[in-house]
Amino acid sequence: MIHVVDAANRHLYARQLGEMRALGRRAFETASAWLMALGPDEELLAHLWLRPSRAGDWEASGIWIDAASGDAHTGLHRLLAAAGERVLMAKGRALGLVIDAQAYAQLAGVLDVCISGPRRFNADGAVLTLDCELEGASLEALLQSLGEPRPLTYAVEDEDVAIHGGLARVQREVDLARHVDAAQVKIDQAALDASTARIQACFDRCDASAAARGQIS
Repeated sequence: MIHVVDAANRHLYARQLGEMRALGRRAFETASAWLMALGPDEELLAHLWLRPSRAGDWEASGIWIDAASGDAHTGLHRLLAAAGERVLMAKGRALGLVIDAQAYAQLAGVLDVCISGPRRFNADGAVLTLDCELEGASLEALLQSLGEPRPLTYAVEDEDVAIHGGLARVQREVDLARHVDAAQVKIDQAALDASTARIQACFDRCDASAAARGQIS
């Protein structure tokens, strides 16, 4: 899952927000929401931040992926899928991306993006501004390619932490729920339905027998 962090639950992420500050990521403080990927020990593996821009549009920037966390290509796609999911949930139509120029090639064939501004330079190197028109079908295709069922994002609440004892445990429970084997659920449901039918048949036979003996009307 990708964690959604906003004003309502940011107090649960003091450690991770502190890591952002340590990375020099101070611009994130003006964001409306942050999307974070966390490891099993609640370590920060990747993040981006979201803010509304033009009417119906959102902007994603501050994309960062820990090089030691695994496949950066997949990590980028997961973050962008999460951002697209949140924007569509907010009834948004498009997502503007401020992204490392070297990462542009990784988006080819993944999302419908176009370069909307000149190449710029910041402390991290060259960056590009892209526009991405969002559609449910293209987002679904991206999630399927990642092997990620919807919803990819989840906003942890105080109650979740009180029940499970920490962000890592909440993440584990949410991912277990997200990755339920639909085929197995159908099998289990079929077995339950069959058992219920057998039990009901027993009750029906018992009632019929009692009625024949005049014990029930």
